Amino acid sequence: MARYRKFDLRTWNDQKFRELSPLPPSGQSLWIVFLLGPQTTSIPGLFEASDVALAHRLRWPLKAFREAFREVSLKGMAKADWAAGLVWLPNAPRYNKPESPNVIRSWASIFDEIPECDLKHQAYQVLKGLAEGWGKGYAEAFRDAIREPSSKATANQEQEQEQEQETKPHVHLRAPGEGDDGTDPLIGEAAQGELLSVRSEAGAPPHAGRRVGDAVERVFAHWQRLYGHQKAVLDAKRRKIITNALAAYSEADLCRAIEGYQSSPHHMGQNDRATMYDDIELFLRDARHIEAGLKFATAPPRAGVSALTRKNLAAAEEFMRRVEGRK
Repeated sequence: MARYRKFDLRTWNDQKFRELSPLPPSGQSLWIVFLLGPQTTSIPGLFEASDVALAHRLRWPLKAFREAFREVSLKGMAKADWAAGLVWLPNAPRYNKPESPNVIRSWASIFDEIPECDLKHQAYQVLKGLAEGWGKGYAEAFRDAIREPSSKATANQEQEQEQEQETKPHVHLRAPGEGDDGTDPLIGEAAQGELLSVRSEAGAPPHAGRRVGDAVERVFAHWQRLYGHQKAVLDAKRRKIITNALAAYSEADLCRAIEGYQSSPHHMGQNDRATMYDDIELFLRDARHIEAGLKFATAPPRAGVSALTRKNLAAAEEFMRRVEGRK
Protein backbone atom coordinates (compact mmCIF):
# COMPACT_ATOMS: atom_id res chain seq x y z
CA MET A 1 0.00 0.00 0.00
CA ALA A 2 1.31 3.46 -0.89
CA ARG A 3 2.59 5.65 1.92
CA TYR A 4 1.77 9.37 1.93
CA ARG A 5 2.67 12.37 4.07
CA LYS A 6 0.90 15.72 4.24
CA PHE A 7 2.88 18.78 3.17
CA ASP A 8 1.76 22.34 3.96
CA LEU A 9 2.37 24.53 0.89
CA ARG A 10 2.85 27.51 3.19
CA THR A 11 6.23 26.00 4.04
CA TRP A 12 7.70 27.58 0.90
CA ASN A 13 6.95 31.08 2.22
CA ASP A 14 7.96 30.43 5.81
CA GLN A 15 10.76 32.81 6.82
CA LYS A 16 12.94 30.14 8.44
CA PHE A 17 12.55 27.86 5.43
CA ARG A 18 13.44 30.65 3.00
CA GLU A 19 16.61 31.42 4.98
CA LEU A 20 17.88 27.87 4.49
CA SER A 21 20.30 27.14 1.66
CA PRO A 22 18.34 26.50 -1.57
CA LEU A 23 17.86 23.17 -3.25
CA PRO A 24 20.79 22.46 -5.59
CA PRO A 25 19.90 22.45 -9.29
CA SER A 26 19.14 18.86 -10.30
CA GLY A 27 16.46 16.73 -11.86
CA GLN A 28 15.44 15.30 -8.49
CA SER A 29 15.15 18.73 -6.87
CA LEU A 30 12.98 19.98 -9.72
CA TRP A 31 10.75 16.91 -9.53
CA ILE A 32 10.12 17.57 -5.82
CA VAL A 33 9.17 21.16 -6.65
CA PHE A 34 6.87 20.00 -9.44
CA LEU A 35 5.07 17.67 -7.00
CA LEU A 36 5.01 19.89 -3.90
CA GLY A 37 5.69 23.43 -5.05
CA PRO A 38 3.43 26.42 -4.26
CA GLN A 39 2.36 26.57 -7.93
CA THR A 40 0.50 23.25 -7.69
CA THR A 41 -3.30 23.12 -7.77
CA SER A 42 -5.98 20.61 -6.82
CA ILE A 43 -5.69 19.15 -10.35
CA PRO A 44 -2.84 16.65 -9.93
CA GLY A 45 0.12 17.42 -12.16
CA LEU A 46 -1.32 20.41 -14.04
CA PHE A 47 -0.32 23.97 -13.18
CA GLU A 48 0.63 27.33 -14.63
CA ALA A 49 4.32 28.26 -14.44
CA SER A 50 7.11 29.83 -16.46
CA ASP A 51 10.68 28.59 -16.53
CA VAL A 52 11.97 32.06 -15.61
CA ALA A 53 9.66 32.39 -12.60
CA LEU A 54 10.44 28.89 -11.33
CA ALA A 55 14.19 29.43 -11.71
CA HIS A 56 13.90 32.70 -9.80
CA ARG A 57 11.95 31.12 -6.94
CA LEU A 58 14.47 28.27 -6.67
CA ARG A 59 17.40 30.72 -6.89
CA TRP A 60 18.84 28.73 -9.78
CA PRO A 61 20.51 30.14 -12.90
CA LEU A 62 18.09 29.81 -15.80
CA LYS A 63 20.55 27.58 -17.66
CA ALA A 64 20.74 25.19 -14.69
CA PHE A 65 16.93 25.11 -14.43
CA ARG A 66 16.61 24.21 -18.09
CA GLU A 67 19.16 21.43 -17.76
CA ALA A 68 17.27 20.01 -14.77
CA PHE A 69 14.01 20.20 -16.71
CA ARG A 70 15.67 18.46 -19.63
CA GLU A 71 16.48 15.51 -17.31
CA VAL A 72 12.88 15.28 -16.14
CA SER A 73 11.46 15.76 -19.63
CA LEU A 74 13.63 13.09 -21.25
CA LYS A 75 12.24 10.56 -18.77
CA GLY A 76 8.71 11.49 -19.84
CA MET A 77 7.95 12.67 -16.31
CA ALA A 78 6.99 16.24 -17.27
CA LYS A 79 5.98 18.29 -20.29
CA ALA A 80 5.90 22.07 -20.58
CA ASP A 81 4.70 24.78 -22.90
CA TRP A 82 6.75 27.71 -21.63
CA ALA A 83 5.21 30.12 -24.13
CA ALA A 84 1.74 29.40 -22.74
CA GLY A 85 3.07 29.03 -19.19
CA LEU A 86 1.85 25.48 -18.52
CA VAL A 87 3.43 22.35 -17.00
CA TRP A 88 1.91 18.86 -17.12
CA LEU A 89 2.99 15.74 -15.21
CA PRO A 90 1.20 12.94 -17.12
CA ASN A 91 1.41 10.28 -14.40
CA ALA A 92 0.54 12.49 -11.40
CA PRO A 93 -3.26 11.88 -11.56
CA ARG A 94 -2.75 8.11 -11.53
CA TYR A 95 -1.21 8.34 -8.06
CA ASN A 96 -3.57 11.05 -6.77
CA LYS A 97 -7.08 9.81 -7.44
CA PRO A 98 -9.72 12.33 -6.28
CA GLU A 99 -11.49 11.27 -3.08
CA SER A 100 -14.92 11.79 -4.67
CA PRO A 101 -16.62 13.05 -7.85
CA ASN A 102 -17.16 16.38 -6.08
CA VAL A 103 -13.40 16.94 -6.12
CA ILE A 104 -13.47 16.72 -9.92
CA ARG A 105 -16.31 19.25 -9.97
CA SER A 106 -14.10 21.60 -7.94
CA TRP A 107 -11.52 21.46 -10.75
CA ALA A 108 -13.83 23.33 -13.13
CA SER A 109 -12.78 26.93 -12.42
CA ILE A 110 -9.08 26.04 -12.21
CA PHE A 111 -9.10 24.14 -15.50
CA ASP A 112 -11.08 26.88 -17.23
CA GLU A 113 -8.48 29.52 -16.27
CA ILE A 114 -5.50 27.48 -17.52
CA PRO A 115 -4.19 28.95 -20.81
CA GLU A 116 -5.43 27.29 -23.99
CA CYS A 117 -2.71 25.31 -25.77
CA ASP A 118 -2.06 21.84 -27.15
CA LEU A 119 -0.60 20.69 -23.82
CA LYS A 120 -3.85 21.57 -22.03
CA HIS A 121 -5.69 19.47 -24.58
CA GLN A 122 -3.34 16.55 -23.92
CA ALA A 123 -3.97 16.85 -20.19
CA TYR A 124 -7.72 16.92 -20.81
CA GLN A 125 -7.62 13.65 -22.72
CA VAL A 126 -5.60 11.90 -19.99
CA LEU A 127 -7.80 13.20 -17.17
CA LYS A 128 -10.96 12.25 -19.07
CA GLY A 129 -9.71 8.69 -19.62
CA LEU A 130 -8.79 8.30 -15.95
CA ALA A 131 -12.15 9.67 -14.77
CA GLU A 132 -13.95 7.15 -16.94
CA GLY A 133 -11.82 4.39 -15.47
CA TRP A 134 -12.56 5.48 -11.89
CA GLY A 135 -16.27 4.81 -12.30
CA LYS A 136 -19.57 6.22 -13.52
CA GLY A 137 -19.82 8.95 -10.87
CA TYR A 138 -16.35 10.30 -11.68
CA ALA A 139 -17.00 10.14 -15.44
CA GLU A 140 -20.27 12.07 -15.10
CA ALA A 141 -18.66 14.67 -12.85
CA PHE A 142 -15.84 15.18 -15.34
CA ARG A 143 -18.22 15.43 -18.29
CA ASP A 144 -20.42 17.96 -16.47
CA ALA A 145 -17.65 20.14 -15.00
CA ILE A 146 -14.69 20.14 -17.40
CA ARG A 147 -15.00 21.83 -20.77
CA GLU A 148 -12.90 20.36 -23.57
CA PRO A 149 -10.24 22.91 -24.58
CA SER A 150 -9.42 23.93 -28.10
CA SER A 151 -5.90 23.48 -29.44
CA LYS A 152 -6.71 25.12 -32.79
CA ALA A 153 -5.03 28.41 -31.87
CA THR A 154 -1.66 26.85 -31.09
CA ALA A 155 -1.80 24.68 -34.20
CA ASN A 156 -1.82 27.81 -36.37
CA GLN A 157 0.47 29.91 -34.20
CA GLU A 158 3.67 29.26 -36.20
CA GLN A 159 1.95 30.08 -39.47
CA GLU A 160 0.51 33.30 -38.02
CA GLN A 161 3.94 34.35 -36.76
CA GLU A 162 5.42 33.80 -40.22
CA GLN A 163 2.67 35.95 -41.73
CA GLU A 164 3.33 38.67 -39.16
CA GLN A 165 7.00 38.71 -40.13
CA GLU A 166 6.01 39.28 -43.77
CA THR A 167 3.75 42.22 -42.91
CA LYS A 168 5.74 43.75 -40.04
CA PRO A 169 5.67 47.59 -40.22
CA HIS A 170 8.77 49.75 -40.52
CA VAL A 171 10.20 51.20 -37.30
CA HIS A 172 11.27 54.81 -36.89
CA LEU A 173 12.88 56.21 -33.74
CA ARG A 174 12.21 59.50 -32.01
CA ALA A 175 13.69 61.13 -28.94
CA PRO A 176 12.10 60.55 -25.52
CA GLY A 177 9.16 62.85 -24.78
CA GLU A 178 8.32 64.78 -21.65
CA GLY A 179 6.06 61.96 -20.50
CA ASP A 180 9.08 59.72 -19.85
CA ASP A 181 9.23 60.46 -16.12
CA GLY A 182 11.78 57.79 -15.14
CA THR A 183 9.62 56.02 -12.54
CA ASP A 184 11.87 52.97 -12.81
CA PRO A 185 14.88 53.87 -10.61
CA LEU A 186 17.03 50.90 -11.68
CA ILE A 187 16.98 51.59 -15.40
CA GLY A 188 16.17 55.28 -15.12
CA GLU A 189 19.64 55.99 -13.76
CA ALA A 190 21.09 55.21 -17.16
CA ALA A 191 20.52 57.29 -20.29
CA GLN A 192 16.99 56.66 -21.45
CA GLY A 193 16.55 54.79 -24.72
CA GLU A 194 14.65 55.90 -27.75
CA LEU A 195 10.91 55.41 -27.83
CA LEU A 196 9.39 53.53 -30.71
CA SER A 197 6.86 54.95 -33.12
CA VAL A 198 5.30 52.91 -35.91
CA ARG A 199 4.39 53.72 -39.50
CA SER A 200 2.57 50.92 -41.31
CA GLU A 201 3.87 49.66 -44.62
CA ALA A 202 1.96 51.24 -47.49
CA GLY A 203 1.08 47.96 -49.13
CA ALA A 204 0.11 46.05 -45.98
CA PRO A 205 -2.94 43.80 -46.48
CA PRO A 206 -6.17 44.88 -44.73
CA HIS A 207 -6.07 41.96 -42.26
CA ALA A 208 -2.52 42.71 -41.06
CA GLY A 209 -3.84 45.03 -38.36
CA ARG A 210 -6.07 42.28 -37.02
CA ARG A 211 -3.12 39.90 -36.62
CA VAL A 212 -1.14 42.58 -34.80
CA GLY A 213 -4.16 43.20 -32.58
CA ASP A 214 -4.34 39.50 -31.73
CA ALA A 215 -0.62 39.50 -30.86
CA VAL A 216 -1.14 42.55 -28.64
CA GLU A 217 -3.88 40.72 -26.73
CA ARG A 218 -1.72 37.60 -26.32
CA VAL A 219 1.22 39.61 -24.97
CA PHE A 220 -1.08 41.45 -22.57
CA ALA A 221 -2.68 38.20 -21.39
CA HIS A 222 0.79 36.71 -20.85
CA TRP A 223 1.70 39.64 -18.59
CA GLN A 224 -1.61 39.38 -16.72
CA ARG A 225 -1.06 35.67 -16.06
CA LEU A 226 2.56 35.97 -14.90
CA TYR A 227 2.05 38.89 -12.52
CA GLY A 228 -1.45 38.14 -11.29
CA HIS A 229 -3.09 41.22 -12.83
CA GLN A 230 -6.19 39.40 -14.06
CA LYS A 231 -8.38 42.48 -13.61
CA ALA A 232 -6.02 44.81 -15.47
CA VAL A 233 -7.52 46.52 -18.52
CA LEU A 234 -5.99 46.65 -21.98
CA ASP A 235 -6.66 50.36 -22.47
CA ALA A 236 -5.60 52.55 -25.39
CA LYS A 237 -2.28 53.51 -23.80
CA ARG A 238 -1.21 49.93 -23.09
CA ARG A 239 -2.37 48.78 -26.51
CA LYS A 240 -0.27 51.50 -28.18
CA ILE A 241 2.85 50.61 -26.17
CA ILE A 242 2.57 46.90 -27.03
CA THR A 243 1.82 47.66 -30.70
CA ASN A 244 4.88 49.91 -30.93
CA ALA A 245 7.04 47.23 -29.31
CA LEU A 246 5.79 44.58 -31.76
CA ALA A 247 7.09 46.72 -34.60
CA ALA A 248 10.68 46.06 -33.50
CA TYR A 249 10.48 42.76 -31.60
CA SER A 250 8.69 39.47 -32.11
CA GLU A 251 5.80 38.42 -29.91
CA ALA A 252 8.01 35.72 -28.38
CA ASP A 253 10.71 38.30 -27.54
CA LEU A 254 8.22 40.53 -25.77
CA CYS A 255 6.83 37.63 -23.74
CA ARG A 256 10.39 36.64 -22.87
CA ALA A 257 11.24 40.18 -21.78
CA ILE A 258 8.14 40.30 -19.60
CA GLU A 259 9.16 37.00 -17.99
CA GLY A 260 12.69 38.27 -17.51
CA TYR A 261 11.64 41.00 -15.10
CA GLN A 262 10.55 38.31 -12.65
CA SER A 263 14.26 37.62 -12.20
CA SER A 264 14.97 41.21 -11.20
CA PRO A 265 14.89 41.55 -7.39
CA HIS A 266 14.55 45.32 -7.77
CA HIS A 267 11.42 45.10 -9.90
CA MET A 268 9.94 42.40 -7.66
CA GLY A 269 10.03 44.69 -4.61
CA GLN A 270 13.54 44.34 -3.22
CA ASN A 271 14.29 48.07 -3.34
CA ASP A 272 14.44 51.07 -1.01
CA ARG A 273 10.73 51.75 -1.45
CA ALA A 274 9.68 48.09 -1.10
CA THR A 275 7.62 48.69 -4.25
CA MET A 276 6.81 46.33 -7.11
CA TYR A 277 7.61 47.76 -10.54
CA ASP A 278 5.66 45.28 -12.66
CA ASP A 279 3.50 47.29 -15.04
CA ILE A 280 3.59 46.26 -18.67
CA GLU A 281 3.86 49.94 -19.61
CA LEU A 282 7.25 49.95 -17.89
CA PHE A 283 8.50 46.61 -19.24
CA LEU A 284 7.78 47.52 -22.87
CA ARG A 285 8.19 51.29 -22.66
CA ASP A 286 11.13 51.46 -25.07
CA ALA A 287 13.97 49.44 -26.55
CA ARG A 288 16.16 49.85 -23.46
CA HIS A 289 13.53 48.36 -21.15
CA ILE A 290 12.70 45.50 -23.52
CA GLU A 291 16.35 44.61 -23.94
CA ALA A 292 16.85 44.77 -20.17
CA GLY A 293 14.02 42.26 -19.75
CA LEU A 294 15.59 39.95 -22.32
CA LYS A 295 18.90 40.21 -20.49
CA PHE A 296 17.23 39.44 -17.15
CA ALA A 297 15.76 36.31 -18.75
CA THR A 298 19.17 34.96 -19.74
CA ALA A 299 21.37 36.45 -17.00
CA PRO A 300 19.34 37.19 -13.83
CA PRO A 301 20.70 40.03 -11.62
CA ARG A 302 22.50 39.13 -8.43
CA ALA A 303 20.13 39.06 -5.47
CA GLY A 304 21.02 40.54 -2.11
CA VAL A 305 23.22 43.39 -3.40
CA SER A 306 22.48 47.07 -3.86
CA ALA A 307 21.81 48.79 -7.18
CA LEU A 308 25.19 50.55 -6.90
CA THR A 309 26.97 47.24 -6.33
CA ARG A 310 25.19 45.68 -9.30
CA LYS A 311 26.22 48.66 -11.42
CA ASN A 312 29.86 48.35 -10.34
CA LEU A 313 29.87 44.60 -10.96
CA ALA A 314 28.41 45.08 -14.42
CA ALA A 315 31.06 47.69 -15.21
CA ALA A 316 33.81 45.33 -14.01
CA GLU A 317 32.43 42.49 -16.12
CA GLU A 318 32.29 44.74 -19.19
CA PHE A 319 35.90 45.83 -18.59
CA MET A 320 37.04 42.21 -18.37
CA ARG A 321 35.23 41.35 -21.59
CA ARG A 322 37.02 44.18 -23.36
CA VAL A 323 40.40 43.14 -21.96
CA GLU A 324 39.87 39.54 -23.01
CA GLY A 325 38.78 40.71 -26.44
CA ARG A 326 42.13 42.40 -27.01
CA LYS A 327 44.09 39.22 -26.33
